[in-house]
Amino acid sequence: MIIMKTDATQEQIDQVVKEIESYGLRADVSKGAYRTVIGLVGDERKIPFDHFAVLPGVREAMMVDIPYKLISREYSRFFEGLEHMVIKVGTIEIGGKEPVFIAGPCAVESKAQLFEIAEGIKKAGAHILRGGYF
Repeated sequence: MIIMKTDATQEQIDQVVKEIESYGLRADVSKGAYRTVIGLVGDERKIPFDHFAVLPGVREAMMVDIPYKLISREYSRFFEGLEHMVIKVGTIEIGGKEPVFIAGPCAVESKAQLFEIAEGIKKAGAHILRGGYF
């Protein structure tokens, strides 16, 4: 992840993106109200972060070695208001302090099957029922 300085120019941002792409990665540019964060999509081990840290306009360059980094708390903490985003589904809060368990069948084949599975996952402690449709 590359965090740009608040006064970074578009030209500096474009140069960082170009360099990221030269390593075979995709750059995901997210502009917030106060700063720009560039997420790296691909194998970050190819990137010399010390090189990126000294590029003009760069405030910080770091490896984020977690799955689903673009929706991670580490990534979103650089955007005002997103660091503690909670999404409500009914009475369930996703993104809060407690984990939310979602379960269900890959394919719903009948109403009876869905209700049977719903009963089972509720007993197992799941909070939300999901079901696929083909």
